[in-house]
Amino acid sequence: MSFDADGRIANNFYQNGSSTIQDVRLAGSLFTSYADSSDSYVLGTTAAFIGQALNDIAGRNTPATYVNQAESDYTAQGGGATGALGVANRYNPTLSFYNAFSGIDAINGSQLSGVQQGQAWLGSFATVALLGTGFAETPAAPSPVPPVLQATATAALDPVQILQNLTDQNAAALNANPSLANSVLSPAENLAAQTQPFLNPVAYGNAIQRLVNADILNSPTYSSIFDVVGGPNNPDYVGMGPAEGLNFDITTPGQVGAHLARPGYGQGLNVITYQRAPGWTLPPQTAAP
Repeated sequence: MSFDADGRIANNFYQNGSSTIQDVRLAGSLFTSYADSSDSYVLGTTAAFIGQALNDIAGRNTPATYVNQAESDYTAQGGGATGALGVANRYNPTLSFYNAFSGIDAINGSQLSGVQQGQAWLGSFATVALLGTGFAETPAAPSPVPPVLQATATAALDPVQILQNLTDQNAAALNANPSLANSVLSPAENLAAQTQPFLNPVAYGNAIQRLVNADILNSPTYSSIFDVVGGPNNPDYVGMGPAEGLNFDITTPGQVGAHLARPGYGQGLNVITYQRAPGWTLPPQTAAP
């Protein structure tokens, strides 16, 4: 019997990286989830920063990341020689300097927001500092996402109100019946909340997100309006049809400002909020309905 005859081990490594990197990615997801569910601006933004750093580390050590990113950068620049240049610029050590001085994203040619240009300046300073110690690091750039346009939906099919209504309905159901969360959370997520009570807001945020996702994916109408995306450097949903050009995130009221400042898609973002009941606690999974 040959080792990994069906290629599953190799494919898992290609798609997800080593087991250590998968643990790093999981930790990054936990910090990001906490950031999205935190009511504290300071704790939320700190968690978002740590989560982004861990996700960047995981991405840099996952083979599929480079292939997928290259395809995205090539397409964003329209293919051909310009597309190839966009791919090369992703790993260009002078990328931060160009973006900082020009205010233009060297990868997709779009105008940078003030926040994004400020991040480019920080990346430039970091590169100089690292070069001084002999450890130059390629600055990370946000993954391209569809541009935020001012699309107008019909009054009868307002995508913002639809998504807010779905979120409100699921939040009300979760507040009334915390066990509902266990229908969409894994045993490991449940155990984490049981042993570390500070993760209860994370469990709630993950449950809200997945319940809304299920509502969208199970509805021909909603799934024609919202594309479920999520993940690092991406909005939770990208609009389609009457919502074409719109991006959406779901979070707590305390994290709205942090989401609007996110690089790549924060400008013009439609932020949907939910209210977690005071003292909400996830029951053990044996109590799930």
